[in-house]
Amino acid sequence: MQDEFAEADCPGCEIRLPNPQLSAHLIHCVKYEGRLTPLKQNSGAFDFARKIRELLKPSPTKPKPETLDANNASTTHPILMQARKSLRPHAPRGEQGPQNLKPTQEVSSLKEEVEVMRRETEERIRKEQSTCNRCDKQLKSSQALRRHDALYHPGTERPRGLPICCIGCDTIFKTAATYVKHKCTGTLKNELSAKRCQLCDQGELSNPEYSAHMLMHQITTSSQEVDQKELYDPK
Repeated sequence: MQDEFAEADCPGCEIRLPNPQLSAHLIHCVKYEGRLTPLKQNSGAFDFARKIRELLKPSPTKPKPETLDANNASTTHPILMQARKSLRPHAPRGEQGPQNLKPTQEVSSLKEEVEVMRRETEERIRKEQSTCNRCDKQLKSSQALRRHDALYHPGTERPRGLPICCIGCDTIFKTAATYVKHKCTGTLKNELSAKRCQLCDQGELSNPEYSAHMLMHQITTSSQEVDQKELYDPK
C-alpha cells in the first residue's frame, strides 16, 4: 500500500513526483512531449498514458475527391472530351442578330388582331344567318330564319350552321366554335389579308366582309312570295 503512494520519476522529463501528482503530470507530459517510456511492464500509469496518447492522436485525413473544372475535364476524362468535340458550334444568345428574330411586340400585336377579327367574323355570320334581308327582320336564330323563309319566302335555301371562311388556310368551317379555335396553317398576316371572290367581280375583301360575301353566294332564292294575309286569312 505504501509503495503505491511512493515517489517516482517521470520517464519523459525525469521529474520525481508522488501519486496522484505523477499521474496528472504524465497526462501533461504525453500531451506536450509525445513520448513515454514505462518503468515497469504492465504499469497502470503507462496504460493510462497510452490511452491518452491514442485519444490525442490526430485522425488521418481522407483524400478529397477530384473536382472537375473546365481546365482538367478534357484532359482527365476522355469521355467528356469526346462529348465536347461532338457539340455543334453555335452563336451565343447575345450575339444573335435582331434581323433573324421577329420582334415579340409585333407578333403579340398580330395575335391580338387575329383574335379580334375571328370574334367579329363570328358575330357577323351569326347575324347574317338570323336576319331576313327581304323583310329586314331580325330573328332569334338560324333555325328561326329557316322557318321564316319556309313560310314567307318558299324556295329560299341557305346553308346550315355558320359557314365561315379562313383566308389564311383557305378553309370553310361549318361552325363558329371550330373556326375561332382552329390553328391556321398560314401566317398571321395571311389570315388578316384580303382575298378576291372567284365567283363574281367583287374586289378584294378581308374578314368578316369576305365570309359574309361568300355566304350570300350560298343562299338561293326564288321569286315566289307569300303574303302574311294569305297565311292567316280564313278564306
